[in-house]
Amino acid sequence: MIRFVLGWVLKVEGMLMLLPCFIALIYREPEGKIYLLLAFAAILAGGLISSR
Repeated sequence: MIRFVLGWVLKVEGMLMLLPCFIALIYREPEGKIYLLLAFAAILAGGLISSR
């Protein structure tokens, strides 16, 4: 059960990290690529952890 909850927390965190990506895209900042990479990594890790 703890793995399932931690996986969902990682997925939500990854989705919330997409917000800085969109803001960086608007302001044309290069850091947005790093946030995008980390967001997808968190979503992927959360998906792997929370899968049953």
